[in-house]
Amino acid sequence: MELDNRNDRYAVRFGRNKINIHRKKAEFLPAAQNVTYGSQDICLIAEGKIEDIKAEIEAKGYPVELGIVKRTGAMGPIDSVYLRDPDGNLVEISVYRED
Repeated sequence: MELDNRNDRYAVRFGRNKINIHRKKAEFLPAAQNVTYGSQDICLIAEGKIEDIKAEIEAKGYPVELGIVKRTGAMGPIDSVYLRDPDGNLVEISVYRED
């Protein structure tokens, strides 16, 4: 893993994946429901169209917290949807844009 220290934020990168590390509450939003120093948000890279991924999540009755939104992933521009796990942690599912 490599440390990613851009825009006064911290994350660790490994390949096309990134885990954001919180230093303070509301450092970036959306965030986990119970942010503490050192807590993390995870971004999972998927294949396919983000619209299809969002539609499948919603068809299964799982709430989407936010999305589809444009973000920056470990390797460049991504489109993302955000969900919460049962503990309230934030899970970002993303697809790299081919612009």
